[in-house]
Amino acid sequence: MKMSKISCDIIKDLLPSYVDNICSEASKEWIEAHLAECEACRATAEALKTTEFSVKQMDFAQVDA
Repeated sequence: MKMSKISCDIIKDLLPSYVDNICSEASKEWIEAHLAECEACRATAEALKTTEFSVKQMDFAQVDA
């Protein structure tokens, strides 16, 4: 298995913590460095941010109802 594939798999495992801003500073730096070079992981991170935002909005709307 290629090292870049392993890195992408690890990044994808860490992205939820990164998006929620609960990962360590070291992980955050490593993820950001990877995202700067990997378009596929960057797209996944953006999609996750959008999904997370939508889910949070939905939960908020349910509370208001």
